[in-house]
Amino acid sequence: MDNQENHLAAIPSGLESEFQKTISQRIFPHDLYPRHWFPDLDAILSGLFREIWKNDRDFRNGLAAADQTQAAEMIEAELSLNSILARHPRAVIMIYRQLITGFIQRLHPRPNERQDILQEIFTRLLSGKLAKIQNKFDANFKQTTRFTSYFMVCVRNMYVDIVREGRNLPMKRADVPLQILEMEPHSRTRTCQTTLLEEEFDKLRVILQLLPTSRDKIRLCLKLKCRSAVTAAAARRCFPACSPDDILQLGADFRNTKDRELYKAIAPVFNRYEAKPVLADTLRKWVESKTSLLIAHLNRLHNQNVYDGKNITDLLGLFFGEEDDCDET
Repeated sequence: MDNQENHLAAIPSGLESEFQKTISQRIFPHDLYPRHWFPDLDAILSGLFREIWKNDRDFRNGLAAADQTQAAEMIEAELSLNSILARHPRAVIMIYRQLITGFIQRLHPRPNERQDILQEIFTRLLSGKLAKIQNKFDANFKQTTRFTSYFMVCVRNMYVDIVREGRNLPMKRADVPLQILEMEPHSRTRTCQTTLLEEEFDKLRVILQLLPTSRDKIRLCLKLKCRSAVTAAAARRCFPACSPDDILQLGADFRNTKDRELYKAIAPVFNRYEAKPVLADTLRKWVESKTSLLIAHLNRLHNQNVYDGKNITDLLGLFFGEEDDCDET
């Protein structure tokens, strides 16, 4: 029996390679699912793929006989976000577990209560909340690229509900940032465009619009700071004469690059188009000063210290991830 199971679990190397390619390029590409947010994603999907391969004879036989294009389509049909939501809800929670955990760690001020909150959130997701999220998302949006933002807003709303219900978690109103306790109960059913996260995005848009003529430069630098992808359009808004080589440099993948190395890499580009030379460290300090200004404006709008140097990067990452280039002017 063990030999038979091992034989079934042995996926041909060509199909294994096709699976990895389909996952990283078609279903869960790195730009939409950055692996520093989803470090276990590939391992979870690989395990799920092996489970389906082992238990579904029709899938196994069909995939073994398929050409490259057909194989990619079959893998995508089984492991797309919609399929996983419908057939393997526990896998969705495993994929988002670290993102949810980090989110609650930043949001909740009392470490001894966080584990209970996380357990309650995971329980609610498995007890029907995830199915409701799927149904509402499919009915209103149908864009998997926006699922993470929508899903995390739902997690935030669950967190607020848990706190309100007082599940042995005594919390003062001032402990909950973003003024979410002042929301009307019906507001949690609003669409994604009017959720709490969108309200924060609106605040950012207003602040960025009020910046002086350097706002395109600030936007570009903030994108680089939070390691969001820099497009050719964003580069040319900041530097209209930006060369193709410089666009490639600004658009490089800096996700695993330390701040000091990042600014060393981009400073030469700024030097080519700025009126005066700028050192990498000077550029870094300038970006940090603008970030501090952004934090101060946001906290002033909240009448409390909601944002700091750490969570502002998370907000900016979500903001620029959702912003279409045509809306960035």
